[in-house]
Amino acid sequence: MKKLVELTSIKKSRNRFIVIAYLMIAGIAIVTFGLGWVQVIKGDIYKKKARAQQRKIVVEKAARGNIYDRNGKELTRNSTSYELWFSDYDIVLKGNDKQQREKKKLEYIKKAVPLIEQDTKKQNDLYNKLVNVRNRYKIKSGIGDKLRATFKQNPIPGFSIEKHSKRVYPMGTFLANTLGFVNSNGDPQSGVELAYNEVLSGTPGKRIYEGDSSGNNLEQGEKKIYKPKNGKGLVLTIDEVIQNYCERAVNRVKKKSAADNVYCVMMNPKNGDVLGLAVTPSYDPNHPKKLTGEYKSQANKKNLFKIYNSMWKNPVVSNLYEPGSTFKLISAAIALQEGKISQGERFYCAGKIKIADAVLKCWYYPKAHGSQTLAQAVANSCNPAFVNIANRIGKEKYRDYLDLFGITQKTGIGLPGEGSAIVRSKKEIGPVELSTMGYGHGIALTPIQLATAISSFGNNGVLMKPRLVKGYADSKGKLIKKFAPESIRKVISKRTADRIKLLMEEVVDKGSGQNAKIKGYRIGGKTGTTLKTKGHGYGKKVFASFVGMAPIDDPKICLLVVVDNPANGASGSLSAGPAAKEILENTLKYMLVKPK
Repeated sequence: MKKLVELTSIKKSRNRFIVIAYLMIAGIAIVTFGLGWVQVIKGDIYKKKARAQQRKIVVEKAARGNIYDRNGKELTRNSTSYELWFSDYDIVLKGNDKQQREKKKLEYIKKAVPLIEQDTKKQNDLYNKLVNVRNRYKIKSGIGDKLRATFKQNPIPGFSIEKHSKRVYPMGTFLANTLGFVNSNGDPQSGVELAYNEVLSGTPGKRIYEGDSSGNNLEQGEKKIYKPKNGKGLVLTIDEVIQNYCERAVNRVKKKSAADNVYCVMMNPKNGDVLGLAVTPSYDPNHPKKLTGEYKSQANKKNLFKIYNSMWKNPVVSNLYEPGSTFKLISAAIALQEGKISQGERFYCAGKIKIADAVLKCWYYPKAHGSQTLAQAVANSCNPAFVNIANRIGKEKYRDYLDLFGITQKTGIGLPGEGSAIVRSKKEIGPVELSTMGYGHGIALTPIQLATAISSFGNNGVLMKPRLVKGYADSKGKLIKKFAPESIRKVISKRTADRIKLLMEEVVDKGSGQNAKIKGYRIGGKTGTTLKTKGHGYGKKVFASFVGMAPIDDPKICLLVVVDNPANGASGSLSAGPAAKEILENTLKYMLVKPK
């Protein structure tokens, strides 16, 4: 019996030993597998993570491309200054002796500090700052030639001179709302600077270092340098001389009329080139947050962002307005193209006309124009005549032509913040809506949309895409890539376009546009005065405008001037007409167009 118990005990001990042995083998297998998994399977992943933790990247900005006018005039400039930096990444020693490295670092700092600062207190302050640097530290900005030469002739490890570029706008407020600006960090905020940033900014460079866990640079570590690729320049279609004509004129009109804003755009109707684009009041992109004029008096803490946005944007591209009587040219073109009216036909004005439940008045009311030809109706800017014309066209066809003239789409001029026109759909257009659209009310668009549509009359009925950028340039302003003019579509026939031009000439010769008449030149145009919207209706303030072309027999320029809220509600003829005359006359002489 005793033997049996002993045998049983031995068997149990053996079983326990076997279980323990199996557990030990399993544990060893798991550990071995885990190590293998880490080293073989996940080794690359951990290696990459470790390298990423040790890697230090220093970014070097590329030089920003400059912007030029169509003749190579420099509109922006990069002002170069120099900065003194300290970086312990650049202190490299053999091996990885931290004490030796720190000793050398202090030695270099002691050597450099007296060269940088003359004052003892400033030397001590700088020394204390630099000994604690474990990254990069900018010591000074705008250093002089003497200090720069000292470090260039006697380099000290860890200390480097780096270029810093600042964007400068040498002509101040000139073309500011089109050019836009970049902030102190070199980031674009508005205008061409923002829209073409990818082209202008180039590709930044990089310096990549590998260091130890303390951030010390390793001599045997990987070091890569990628040089920055400078940005391309832009050549605009803007002509600096014409732009100056435009800016002087709008500033003069604003002062004389006490308007809120005045803006204008000049285009070449043959290719869509924007030759001038003036806005007042404007701002200085060198000091973009400096409020001037009305903006300064209107600003407070609550509306400051809104004020800046208003000051920086370009209203020719962004702002919507009802074009008023200038839009009668579009209505006349549609009707003539569709054969709904004839040149010799007469239209009667009783001073007002009833459509459905509404009574629509002529601006001449309570007087009336009576019986008049189409040319007289355009020259007189008669509303009832164009109510009749719009209703002959019909809402379906009228709305289709608004698409064709590009009124219902953005122009794609290439500036940020372009506005979209407010145009009713066919379902929303009733008899009254159609009638008022006929004379430019109940429809809102941007000035650039109207100028583009009217320009088609000077290009045999072909609509061109407005072009602000002529192409890319090298660092010297030489054109290296040119963009071709872009034809959108043919909207009306040459015959219809020619007839509209004659109607425009009649307006300047005998109608409301006589303030734009220039001796020796054939000028065509159309005035417009419309009430500004207020809430769901109209207020007392007006938009006064003039759109014109010259010479009308072979147009080289199309000009639109918009005066926002002139004093005493002055008409387009009185406020915008004289400004248009000044700009057109100066431009025609500049273009060497001889008077006849």
